[in-house]
Amino acid sequence: MQFEAVAGASLREAWNEAGSEREAVGHVSEIHAGRSLAFHWIESSWSSPLQVRFSTVATTGGARITVRESGFRELAAGDALVAEHIEGWQFHLARLVRYAERDCTARLAR
Repeated sequence: MQFEAVAGASLREAWNEAGSEREAVGHVSEIHAGRSLAFHWIESSWSSPLQVRFSTVATTGGARITVRESGFRELAAGDALVAEHIEGWQFHLARLVRYAERDCTARLAR
């Protein structure tokens, strides 16, 4: 997923599915540094965009990130997309954890 964390910035996610290049595009709609980021995005096969909000809360030794995505009811294939997007967000959040762990390890090594 490519975007700048600035309200109004364009957003794009590209992936390969069954040998076909796919993409979803949108815009960052809201950002509160260190607290939340929201955006809307749409893929060409969707009839309306989905809204996504990431919220962070500091915890002892780290942070809790909550991802909420809405708008599936407006889509014909909404139920199937929910399962796909849960899998996709798990993938992205696992990458975020690995990145954060590497960053923390690098900082501790200094």
